[in-house]
Amino acid sequence: MKSIYPWQDEQWQYLHGRVINNSLPHAILLAGQAGMGKRHFAMCFAKALLCITPTANAEACQQCKSCLLFAANNHPDFSLIESEAAGKPIKIDQIRTLIQTLLATTQLAKYKLAIIHQAEAMNTAAANALLKTLEEPEGQSLIILTTHSPSLLSATIRSRCQLVNFLPALNDTARQWLAKQLPNQAAEEFLWLSEGAPLAALILQEGMVKRNEILNHLLGLARQEFNPITLAASYQKTELTELLTGLMSLISDIIKLNLTQNSQYIFNKTYLSELQKLVKSTTLAKLYDYLDELIIVRQQGLAGVNFNQQLLLERILYQWQNCFI
Repeated sequence: MKSIYPWQDEQWQYLHGRVINNSLPHAILLAGQAGMGKRHFAMCFAKALLCITPTANAEACQQCKSCLLFAANNHPDFSLIESEAAGKPIKIDQIRTLIQTLLATTQLAKYKLAIIHQAEAMNTAAANALLKTLEEPEGQSLIILTTHSPSLLSATIRSRCQLVNFLPALNDTARQWLAKQLPNQAAEEFLWLSEGAPLAALILQEGMVKRNEILNHLLGLARQEFNPITLAASYQKTELTELLTGLMSLISDIIKLNLTQNSQYIFNKTYLSELQKLVKSTTLAKLYDYLDELIIVRQQGLAGVNFNQQLLLERILYQWQNCFI
């Protein structure tokens, strides 16, 4: 496992100081938005604590028996608890098993250590079971919880953990790291779009290729270069939310340019000249009516309404083109 990400150094130094002073709490809550690398940080910290011969920087040596067992997901003093599948809760049986593991005697390390990733996913029974352990910890155990949404955890659980915040990384350290991952790309722009979450910025960049393709098609459609029916057929396998997001961002930008003629706050700055032309070929009334239609479609989709995909796409794309006739 590679070391922590460069924007996590402050949190690492803080917890390392607690280790040196022998004041490490029995429960730590790593909190921050998705894309900050909290799970990776937790794994690095756990591995370092379990390491028999840590480096001078307090990182795992990667070579001792403990590190090798950890890398093989077979360390007897470590447990990782997370949802069994995306969108599924962490169940009480998982927490009960964890509690029994924490009660056992350590075999290699000073700590019995556990990570509960995205702890907000615990159902009520699981959270209540964990709370008792947090209130009355057994022996040298350490539980590290990560969360994107600390407000979804009960106040009693939060109060029994040492909070370590991961604030948005809108700084040179994060920009420089991201620039190495995205050669010839606008790292600063992606970091801004992800609200300072570098790992989310990487995912966002991967999706931008598809998004740009969608925007180019939509702008071509507005210029009457495509047939809505033909284009709809080519989007049969595209997620409806991707198309709706692209459409709504374009509409929002055109409305902003219509009202203020200020490009500072538009989202699709790359397409500014195209958007300025479209401002002159439509009206606010058309755009607002169309936007209302898209909002209804999105709400119906979230509610689980089954659409005839082809007919829906044809209608949406035809209405978009009609905004500029």
